[in-house]
Amino acid sequence: MGVAVDVSATARRRAGELAVLHTLGAGHRLVARSLLAEQSFLAGMGVLVGLAVGVGVAATMAPLVILTPSADRPDPPPLLSVDWVPVLGTGIGLLALALAFSAAVSVSVRRRLTAAHLRAGEAQ
Repeated sequence: MGVAVDVSATARRRAGELAVLHTLGAGHRLVARSLLAEQSFLAGMGVLVGLAVGVGVAATMAPLVILTPSADRPDPPPLLSVDWVPVLGTGIGLLALALAFSAAVSVSVRRRLTAAHLRAGEAQ
């Protein structure tokens, strides 16, 4: 839900900029593709950074919270073992979800551009 709200808010906030691009000659498809490319990059970076931070926190915290039944540190120290299939599956799923919401907003950008054109005249 948060991804959909972010994508929608970004398109709404940038409606004026997108209307200017459209006025300068960029077609509806080019504007929609640029919005989709921007959101794809941001979502991809978010997934990569989130995975890196998650694995980093797990590697840092796991040795500190694993204790033996007598509350001692285990010997040998525990090693982090990441099951990459579900981790990467979750990351790819989140990226696909973000891209789907971005595509839906990009398709509706045509109506928003027309409305932004009309509102631009009211502000002057």
